[in-house]
Amino acid sequence: MAATVLETYCARRSIPGARFKETLLTRSLNPLARRLRPVLRRVSPDFFALDEAYVECVGRVRTLHQLLDESYDFRNHEENRAFLRRALRLRVSVERLHDEVWGCFSTSSGRRRRDGERE
Repeated sequence: MAATVLETYCARRSIPGARFKETLLTRSLNPLARRLRPVLRRVSPDFFALDEAYVECVGRVRTLHQLLDESYDFRNHEENRAFLRRALRLRVSVERLHDEVWGCFSTSSGRRRRDGERE
C-alpha cells in the first residue's frame, strides 16, 4: 500500500507529522490570504476551517486520483463562493497545494507542467 501524502511530504521535508497541516496550509495559501491570516483569524476564528479540512484530507490520500477528487470537492464547496474567498482569493490555492505535494506520487518525473499533466 502506498504511503500517505502526510508521510511522504513530512519525510521529504524532514518535518514532524504534527507540523504537516500548518506547513502545507501556510505554503498553499494565496499571498494575500497568508498576510491577512492573523487578522482574519481574530475576526473570524473559523475563517480557514474549510482550508484546514482540505489540507487534512490531502494528508490522508494515497493516490493522485484521490488528490484530484479532494481538490474537486474543495474547489466546488459552497463556502468558496463567498466574496472574500472567491473574489479576493482568501483561501488555499489548489494549484499551490498541488505544486507542494505533487512529488509525493511516484512517477517517472517529479515535475508537473502548468496544465496539470506530468512531464
